[in-house]
Amino acid sequence: MNGTTTVFVTDAGNREVLEYDGASGAIQRWYAYGLGSNDVLNQMNVASATRATFVPDIQGSVIGSLDSGSGTLSKIGYLPYGKSASASGPFGYTGQRIDPETSGLYYYRARHYSPAWGRFLQTDPIAYAGGIHLYAYVGNDPLNAADPDGRCPTCIVGGLLNIGIGYGIARLTGQEYGLGSAAIDFGIGFATSGIAALNAARRGAQIVEGLYDVEAVAGRYIGQSGDVQGRLAKHVGSGRITESAAQNANLYEVLGGQTSREVAEQRLIDSSGGVPSLANKLNPVGGRLNLLNDPTLGVISNSNLVNWGGVIAGDVVADVLTMSSPAQGKTK
Repeated sequence: MNGTTTVFVTDAGNREVLEYDGASGAIQRWYAYGLGSNDVLNQMNVASATRATFVPDIQGSVIGSLDSGSGTLSKIGYLPYGKSASASGPFGYTGQRIDPETSGLYYYRARHYSPAWGRFLQTDPIAYAGGIHLYAYVGNDPLNAADPDGRCPTCIVGGLLNIGIGYGIARLTGQEYGLGSAAIDFGIGFATSGIAALNAARRGAQIVEGLYDVEAVAGRYIGQSGDVQGRLAKHVGSGRITESAAQNANLYEVLGGQTSREVAEQRLIDSSGGVPSLANKLNPVGGRLNLLNDPTLGVISNSNLVNWGGVIAGDVVADVLTMSSPAQGKTK
């Protein structure tokens, strides 16, 4: 850019972790991340020997940057679809990287996004499985949903699920179900599941002590820790699990100390077929099997799982209230 070549190095999750000068090879900046796919935490400017800490909002958008040297806090604001007069980079709306060569477009890995238009600039890589509008962003509901990589798989599953719900309502009420009805129902399901996924991610970020159920290199592994995020980060560092696996781990909050967590871990292991079917080597409770009968131990108080029951209930209510299925069709 402007006669200067900058080389970007990415990790396994396609997140930018390092920038260096293409001519001299000198490192310019490097970035530190949390476990989320877009959870950028810090920028280290090697040339100026400074560090900036990024401040996110509930959607992951960078709304502030704290300079380590001066202590200056720079604030950033956004319109609903991400347009901003103060976002100068390198990261901004929903934690995505601003592409400096494209005058403010965002790089969402699978495709580029225009905050001015509120649309992606390339078609959806999963085609019509993501809806009939191949350029739409999160079903036109940017205040409640986010798309980590330009594909939003949870949103797509929710959209397809609600098509099935809408079709079922149409059959029960004796009415036709056409393409228009399916498109409306997909949009409703896309939005409700996107909100559910966002809420699940928010709950997961709040879980400190409990269980983690993750796909390790050697197979599925269930573990417990008083610092779940820290333990997952150690597993990534040791090569036991990948960064992507850590980001997609199922988390369960279990309070009450190590014994309580071990009981919850044992119950989850047993319900999953036992140690032989997992990468686990030992039963956490060992010979203390009497602990499994104590109802005060191993209580799961929270999780980062998507509440599909709530999504389905919300979809049914939305379908009935909007009459998206029956009203769009004709009585047989």
